Amino acid sequence: MRWLDRYSPWLVGAVLSGSANHFSPIELEIVAEDAKQLEMFFINEGTQFEMRTMLVDQLQTNALRYSISIYEISFQEYPVVITLYQHHAMRAAHHPRDSFKRARAQLADVEALLTG
Repeated sequence: MRWLDRYSPWLVGAVLSGSANHFSPIELEIVAEDAKQLEMFFINEGTQFEMRTMLVDQLQTNALRYSISIYEISFQEYPVVITLYQHHAMRAAHHPRDSFKRARAQLADVEALLTG
């Protein structure tokens, strides 16, 4: 999460909930104005990535569909899935795969969990 600090990463999913196993990816959500910005960061860091986009409906407002970018990388041999939102309002909306708001934790929250 420190490595992606410029994108205000939030930890979500099985690692945060404590239900992760050896095969569970680390799931992060970030916000960036442009997907190319994140891709250039990966390239400059020498990080290989795979990217796909997902078209989703904004459930709270019945607004038009929007797309999110999902990146898969390996960080220190651990699989990481990064969901990129183009602004904070999209990330605040319901998660596209769930009918409930997901728990999220920023770096300080994760550090508190690890030391507490």
